[in-house]
Amino acid sequence: MTAPSVLVVQENYGKHDPKNVAAIKAIFNEVGVEEKFKAYETESHKQLCKRIEEQTALPKGVFTSLLQKIYKRSK
Repeated sequence: MTAPSVLVVQENYGKHDPKNVAAIKAIFNEVGVEEKFKAYETESHKQLCKRIEEQTALPKGVFTSLLQKIYKRSK
């Protein structure tokens, strides 16, 4: 992130005014936060599914139902 971008974040992050929110969203778009998060989420989901299949301590449904509730949620 460039120095001006850092200043934009420092000046706008955590403020609820629409102008501040728009400035932060612009920075997030610039650095590809959404794409990076989606890739992270997909990889994490694959790893969790593998670990659920490998574990034997509890019924797999305990974990898969929790994973379904949080995977690709909007909030």
